[in-house]
Amino acid sequence: MAFERTLIEASNSNPEMLDQSFYMSYGAAAEQAGHYVKAAELIKTAITLDPENPDPYNFLAYMWADRNENLDTAEQLVQRALELDPHNGAYVDTLGWVFFRQGRYTEAVAELLRAASLLEKPDPVVLDHIGDAYEKLGKTTEAVIYWQKAHGLDPKNPALAQKIDQHSSKVANQPEAQP
Repeated sequence: MAFERTLIEASNSNPEMLDQSFYMSYGAAAEQAGHYVKAAELIKTAITLDPENPDPYNFLAYMWADRNENLDTAEQLVQRALELDPHNGAYVDTLGWVFFRQGRYTEAVAELLRAASLLEKPDPVVLDHIGDAYEKLGKTTEAVIYWQKAHGLDPKNPALAQKIDQHSSKVANQPEAQP
């Protein structure tokens, strides 16, 4: 409501305040509140106001990938973000997550591993995504390893603990490799 009041007041008295940053912040708040359609509209406005800023492209692409919707458009958006900033690990993670949601698991793993290598420090979300992609490829051991790494960085995340518990027995029951 504060953003909406600001939007109305600034439209009349201080329109320069309604810049790309304002719409990004308002869009992020709308997304956090579960108002996804409103968030998308606001982020699209941010893109229109500053089409050379990769952040809103990535934000909208990730929001849609996370919600498993508009995946073709999400892929186009994140590709645009990567054109503007090709070595941004967060954007590469978004691309990997879009591929994951599209069922392109081999491509997802490749991009997610690249994302992890581009980040300055390990990110539990990226590591969780890698685990999820490996699991879809039937590589349970690799999946559990990445979920454990993610859990080490985010030990209070119950979803990670559940994935580890659910899949660890599969790894433990695998036959030993023959020398």
